[in-house]
Amino acid sequence: MARRWFRVPAGSWWMPLLVFVALAPTLSAARMVSLWDTTTALGDTPDVARRSAWRTVPTDLMERETDPAQARSDPGYSGRAYDFRGDAAVENQGVLALFESARGRVTILAKPTAGGAPSVPQEVVHVMPLAGASAPARLKACSVIRNAGDDVVLDATFLFADGPEAVVRFAFDKSGLVQVIPVEGPDALRVASPVRHAILPSFVGDDLLVGPDVYETASTLHLPADHCVVGLVEGGARQWIMTWPGSDAALEAGVASSAEGARQIATLDLRGEPEGVCLAVLSAPGLWHEEALTASFLEKEVTLEWRPPFPAKWETQLSEGGVPTTFAFRDTKGTVWRGVPGSYNYPAWFEEGAARLHLSKKIPPRGSALIYFIEGNGTPANVATPVDVLNASLGRALAAKLLDPAGRALRTHHRRSEGEVHRACTCGYTEAIQAIFEAGEEVAQKDAITRALEDMVFFVDRHLERLDEYQSFAQSMTATLQAHQKPFPSWASICPAWKPSCGRFRRRARCRRRT
Repeated sequence: MARRWFRVPAGSWWMPLLVFVALAPTLSAARMVSLWDTTTALGDTPDVARRSAWRTVPTDLMERETDPAQARSDPGYSGRAYDFRGDAAVENQGVLALFESARGRVTILAKPTAGGAPSVPQEVVHVMPLAGASAPARLKACSVIRNAGDDVVLDATFLFADGPEAVVRFAFDKSGLVQVIPVEGPDALRVASPVRHAILPSFVGDDLLVGPDVYETASTLHLPADHCVVGLVEGGARQWIMTWPGSDAALEAGVASSAEGARQIATLDLRGEPEGVCLAVLSAPGLWHEEALTASFLEKEVTLEWRPPFPAKWETQLSEGGVPTTFAFRDTKGTVWRGVPGSYNYPAWFEEGAARLHLSKKIPPRGSALIYFIEGNGTPANVATPVDVLNASLGRALAAKLLDPAGRALRTHHRRSEGEVHRACTCGYTEAIQAIFEAGEEVAQKDAITRALEDMVFFVDRHLERLDEYQSFAQSMTATLQAHQKPFPSWASICPAWKPSCGRFRRRARCRRRT
């Protein structure tokens, strides 16, 4: 995937904000990126379906001259700067970006996908710089830096109520990426969007789902995000992914009530000294789904009305032992064995394209089941997953540290794969050896007993190695949490009973290979 970057001064805390839109049809027109002048300022409710008054800004500003040929012949003349009569708007194959002067923000709308609904672009996020805790009062001016037909670069000057200005550079290209480079003045970046749930992915443990309903009195949530956050926009058809390579960023979620009275995450502010930020917008019907779990789900197979819009590694979180636990949907139904709860019917799978749940006393129907995807699994090439965004925005080297393919690789605790191998070695082999002795065949089968004992030792050794690794990880994580508790005491808002040994955080480290 091609990317276009701009150099920024050394020592600056800010880096580009990218908006990558997936599920968008490829344009066949020569002009892949269009720059528009709306001719009049956009109102409080821009009607993007009616653009008869909009005018395209020419890619060659010499065309505005009385004698274009004569103007081009002068090597010292580059043409006149373009002055917008209204607001600026930029469009590529995936998004429509509106530079709203009156409201001091840039609104990113997702264009409709093939076969999708609705048929007009829909607002997904609003992007604006911050000066302290203040958002800009208005967008003072836009100046054209480049308009070449396949890439557009604008400098937007934002004016704050108390006087300071911020200059932010927006760059669009035909790949669908949008860069937002704070050139001068902003302290932080705000992404405003009606988020129902925020997901903090954990690729080696359970994802952390953050919903405002859980924190009924909090107005600000301080999210312990690790380079990435996924926002699920109200309605189930849109989501966005924000990533950043810096490790010292502080992410704050502002909670508010919608017009219907439901609490939702309204804003996410990234503060501190991030090295870079990337925002990716994904749009498709049924992109995520929330299913209320009632007593009618108990001890029966239930087929959901929701169906996955495309193949992916679809996941949900359910309650296991009172702890939110991530389950990946399987291709077929079956059973699973876990330490402590033992064996039970696996709770989530697909059957003939339909999603099915089987909840039980061990996995009781509590709250709701949030169904979403982070990684691909046979996903079409034109669909970008959050993992694709990680790789594209952070680079393979940093993304690999988060995805940890070596850490998630299968490390079997069974030494051999022949028919003699028994599952749960210390139990299975004990039963096998007992059967040999009860049959009085211990002498005849002494070699089999020896191999079984060697397998049991191998099994125990591998588990002891894993326990040592986990103990080292737990000590390191505890030290990290204690170190961050002092500069970030408000992180306790994530868990009312927050402490380094809190089970909610401890369970995130469980290996997902068990699923």
